[in-house]
Amino acid sequence: MLLDLNDDEMMLVEAVSRFAEQKLAPAMPEYLHRHEFPAQLVEAFGELGYLAPPITRTSQVQA
Repeated sequence: MLLDLNDDEMMLVEAVSRFAEQKLAPAMPEYLHRHEFPAQLVEAFGELGYLAPPITRTSQVQA
């Protein structure tokens, strides 16, 4: 791989790759044939926490 990834980043790459291989790849031909958007797969991807990073508050904003 061309990127120099740390262990956490490699785990993320592997997890997303597994999801793509196990869920996306088998389902996409049918979605494409029907011209449908795979909303259920996007929801499943989101449930794994991959659509947006968690947002944490690290400091107080003062007005």
